Amino acid sequence: MNMSQEIPEYHRRFGEVQSRFIDEPREAVGEAEAVVREAVDRIFQSVREHLEQVRSDLGDGTDTEKLRRAMQGYREVLEVIGGGDGAATAHVEPREESPRS
Repeated sequence: MNMSQEIPEYHRRFGEVQSRFIDEPREAVGEAEAVVREAVDRIFQSVREHLEQVRSDLGDGTDTEKLRRAMQGYREVLEVIGGGDGAATAHVEPREESPRS
């Protein structure tokens, strides 16, 4: 579930798109959405793969050490989702509407 090498590439691509915003705002926003969607899809794929591996490693669920490692694996998922502080912080607040002029 380590995406430390992939995330900087998404940031780099987003930066390139953002630099084109002034000249082509509509196109830049569409490209930014595509980069972010791709990153989110990859993160979800990575989490799913991690969960499958934890479950596979658990075996028949009778070995205490395997159960302990499963608990650690599931906690890792929550830390990724929640930013590591035990609280789910992946929630995105809705944007406030801009006043119309």
